[in-house]
Amino acid sequence: SWKLALIITHIITFALIPLAMNIFYRGLKNLKVPAKSIFASQLGLAFIMVAIAAEIGWHVTQGWYYTNEFTMLNFMFYFFLISAFVLWSDGLVEDKTATSKFLNIVFALGLLVASILYEVGYEHKEDSFKIPIYILLTLIFAVLTYRGYKLLDDWKIIFVPFFSVGVNLTFVFLLQHYGQGKTLNALFHILHDLLGTETGVAIFAWLVYHKGIAQFKTREQSKLAPDN
Repeated sequence: SWKLALIITHIITFALIPLAMNIFYRGLKNLKVPAKSIFASQLGLAFIMVAIAAEIGWHVTQGWYYTNEFTMLNFMFYFFLISAFVLWSDGLVEDKTATSKFLNIVFALGLLVASILYEVGYEHKEDSFKIPIYILLTLIFAVLTYRGYKLLDDWKIIFVPFFSVGVNLTFVFLLQHYGQGKTLNALFHILHDLLGTETGVAIFAWLVYHKGIAQFKTREQSKLAPDN
């Protein structure tokens, strides 16, 4: 049934994220990223699971029929998701600079403002107050992508925001405007998660594996190989 497919789609995250955490830990370590940054990336990825747990609770209360509501579980989802992306982004910084510290302050203030606006939106039952949250997530992901590119030097990093932001928000839009029927509601919901966030995380993990583990292993083996 659609409900079972939705549940499986969300549970996949709890297999994908631990795998990504392992890859990021090993890959970033090989790429000589500072331990503090690696810890931040691990915490950020862990926060994604916390966010998804809140999202699952929210969907359970909806009977797995998506509607754009203001609830505590929905707030927790956005709060931990924003926090996760900020930490994940910070975990890709090789050297702390004034700019990176400034961005952390901006993101912290953004999280505060988004939290306040969420409460205002709840009071007025106005969905438009969630728009700043989407904008903030997009900005954070832009920084995450840039830092990922600087670290990995791989243009394919562009596919991460393409899926995690572009495809994700496209299906959110379709859900909100054309997802009234049970079938389309479930379909758009599944694709929003499966082809959106989860695909983006999987691509990012693969890129880190390729540069930080596979290529690193090849280089190390070539160093050990005897010269002919």
